Amino acid sequence: PLPGVELRTTALTLGDRYVRSVELNGHAGEFASASTMQHAALSARVLRPDGRRGVSASLSASRRSASMRFGVLDRERVDLALGGRVDGDVVVGVATRVRSGFELLRYDAETTGRVPTTPSLAPGAPTAALPASGESAWHTGGYIEAEHAPLPALAIAAGVRVDALPGDDGVTADPRLAVAYSSGDWTVRAGGGVFHQGSWRPRYRLPDASRPAGTPRRAEHLVAGVERAGTLSLRAEAYVKRYGDYAEDGTGPHTVRGTNTGVDAIARWSPRSGPSGWASWSALRGRAELASGDVVPSTFDVTHSATVVARMPLGRDWEFGTTARYATGKPYSAVAGYDAGGTPVYAALHGARLPDYRRLDARLTRYFLGTGGTGLVYLEMLNLLDRRNVMNYTYRQGSTAPVPVNSVFAHRTFVLGVELQFN
Repeated sequence: PLPGVELRTTALTLGDRYVRSVELNGHAGEFASASTMQHAALSARVLRPDGRRGVSASLSASRRSASMRFGVLDRERVDLALGGRVDGDVVVGVATRVRSGFELLRYDAETTGRVPTTPSLAPGAPTAALPASGESAWHTGGYIEAEHAPLPALAIAAGVRVDALPGDDGVTADPRLAVAYSSGDWTVRAGGGVFHQGSWRPRYRLPDASRPAGTPRRAEHLVAGVERAGTLSLRAEAYVKRYGDYAEDGTGPHTVRGTNTGVDAIARWSPRSGPSGWASWSALRGRAELASGDVVPSTFDVTHSATVVARMPLGRDWEFGTTARYATGKPYSAVAGYDAGGTPVYAALHGARLPDYRRLDARLTRYFLGTGGTGLVYLEMLNLLDRRNVMNYTYRQGSTAPVPVNSVFAHRTFVLGVELQFN
């Protein structure tokens, strides 16, 4: 409405319903889920003409409902969230910028229905009724950070964040520090810090003793990397992340500490014209230390993963693209037998791995450009190799033979789509 002043309002509503015949934990039947979400936000930003001072503020409200029904499981949850946030930054002198902000959020949730008390979902399995009363939590937080460039090629950023997290008592203080040095097209970075999250969780998990339980509330990150800008850009990072202060979550063996170490690398080719694309590779070693003292692979311990994306213009209005993905299998716990009550007995916690993941997609696009807007028509070809990638295993009651749970688009799928944008 005025120079240097921006106002934005956003409203969003969506809904979905999903029904599929599945087999899980000894029960075969129809799994049904449905969800709706409404979100509204109002934000404002004020920036001085010289760019040395700026303030932004926002208000938001959202409502989300989600239900799932399968066998004896019949659960519905409604979440409400209200929040406000204010951020500001100012340039001090010629080489220092200071940023700070504050936010206040309130969460409300009400859960109804019945949930199983054992891994069995078959009709007649024991269940428990969820209490009709709702839950609520507050999140109050703020931060301040300063970025200083003592040399033209050197930048240092340091700050601290303070929070009263939802679901927890007390206040957390998280210091963070980052350093970057540039020379020509190359930049070297290093950073570290402490991060906290609250124990408030909207998700639901079926009783499952086959995976480590618990949600970390504290993490310590140390990251170092190098980056090259240009038509052929490169970036590589190595990291160590340690997790602790686990909250109770799940029915498996309780986790007391976790560690992730790994390397991420990406190369991107982006010329002004002609073929373009990028390739990425990640190596990860994730470990969880249990209360018993045992150390096992973590749930997300995917040792290697890689993605290659290529795009080829075909004249002025056509484009062909393809994406190839590969990942080593995640760990899982194989069933070795059953006790007298029919509860699975596992051979070793995360002692086995799923098969490797492989998938090849392609897309052919036709663009339409006009003075009043743009449009495109595309043919997307998913899982061209028609590979049944396994995302998990389940077991029929009394059997130790694994039954694969395939990924979405487990069969070769073609999608024809249209997109229009009007100016």
